[in-house]
Amino acid sequence: VRRAPLSTRHLETWFDPAMATRNFATATSILLAHPRIGRRPPPKVMDAAIHVEGVPVYALADDGRSLLRSHIPAQSGRWLVVVSSPGCGFSTRAANDLHASRIFRERLAERDVSTAWLQPVEKTFDIAGARRWRDRHPDFPLYWASAQHDWPQLETWDTPGFYLFQEGHLIGAASGWHDTRDGIQAVLSLLDQIPTRHPPF
Repeated sequence: VRRAPLSTRHLETWFDPAMATRNFATATSILLAHPRIGRRPPPKVMDAAIHVEGVPVYALADDGRSLLRSHIPAQSGRWLVVVSSPGCGFSTRAANDLHASRIFRERLAERDVSTAWLQPVEKTFDIAGARRWRDRHPDFPLYWASAQHDWPQLETWDTPGFYLFQEGHLIGAASGWHDTRDGIQAVLSLLDQIPTRHPPF
């Protein structure tokens, strides 16, 4: 008995979850066996040259095409993690406004806060969007989350979302970006929940 060929939709139900769970080897095998699926091949993945302990993520490699396995050391120090996407207009507007805000940069320095812009777990990788983001915001590093369960503190993956961590503990959050002034003020108020690095005497 000859079996009917697998439909494109059926193959997509295999390929897309493999990409979403970062099982790139399986996704590549599916694509090689069934090229008619029409999906883009998974990006090449390399290990970062310097290993740090932290939450696993993927970053855009220097070649602008490959991914680096990396980590965000959000379990130590102070971190403002921004759930964002280069394809989200509100995320890019937030990045533009915060990049132009002197007081935002001063507040980060005063409170010794590092930033990481984190893309949600999705079935595709917008490599071109990540390149544009890096060109426009080199001081706002953009990462792809490896798995949602790596970030149990995040209430939602809506973009943009701002999550403030201290020594691995979530101490505050804010979401959305509809107005420049109100958006910046919401982030400043979030940062104000932690003391300055050098308290006055």
